[in-house]
Amino acid sequence: SVAATYDEPYYALPFELRTYAFTVGSALAFALGFWLVDPDLPRLDRASVAARLRGSLRIGPLRALTVLLFAVATLTTAYFVYLVNGEIPIVSPRVDELRRIWKRPLWGYLYDLHYVVALFGTVLADRVRSRRERLLWAAVVLASIVQLALGAVRLSPLTALVWSSVYVFYRGAGRLGMRHIVFVATLVLGLSTVIEYYRRAPIRLDPSLANPRLDLSLPATVWGHTGASFKNLQLTLQRDVPFLGMGATSFDVAKTVDPELRARDEQISYRYGVHKDRKSTRLNSSHLGISY
Repeated sequence: SVAATYDEPYYALPFELRTYAFTVGSALAFALGFWLVDPDLPRLDRASVAARLRGSLRIGPLRALTVLLFAVATLTTAYFVYLVNGEIPIVSPRVDELRRIWKRPLWGYLYDLHYVVALFGTVLADRVRSRRERLLWAAVVLASIVQLALGAVRLSPLTALVWSSVYVFYRGAGRLGMRHIVFVATLVLGLSTVIEYYRRAPIRLDPSLANPRLDLSLPATVWGHTGASFKNLQLTLQRDVPFLGMGATSFDVAKTVDPELRARDEQISYRYGVHKDRKSTRLNSSHLGISY
């Protein structure tokens, strides 16, 4: 029972039959694509792809570009700290409020350059010959991932980690060992656990904000966020959900150029968020015309 263990107002309604129908139908459509593929097609030569990937980069320009992007992204991080009077979202009691400020229009794109720095730094750490320089670029990658984690948005540091992992996978001609899987899984679990712990600071400071039956364990959180995808789908299939608002606010560029759309996105994020008490959830949903 997700409602009893995680966030009762958010999961007040049981999943409907059409929610499962849409989900199963999507999975079948995905499987159909694989069934239609010609089995006689030649397999991808991973070794040649890896060789081209390693040989298509110029180390000198990449060094300069990575340093430049890291400087711009780091200065943007410092600017965000300045905007909120020296507070850092992940270690602040106002974590939910501050983390939205760190995802500002326009400036947020500069902050997201940490993704690129993590990727380029991984490439350089792989390509340079000096052990000292390799450690230097590894430290740059780690610094970007840490700065992304400071914004208290789980997806940000995990995105940088995924970008780097994809390069490492293809560079190695697709040879994926158990130690690689364990290493990446440990990083993902570690980042998620740390950020989730600090995201719960308001609840730890004021337990009355939480559902009395709220389970704050990591497994409950993982299950809750997994179930959130199905719940969002179910609510989207209802007539009273603002389709235009939900669809348009999925595009960062649109929210950047249209302040009205940005305001609508903030309202919807309240409605589709978690860790809300019953009173605040009902209030936010009433603003959007969404009923339980």
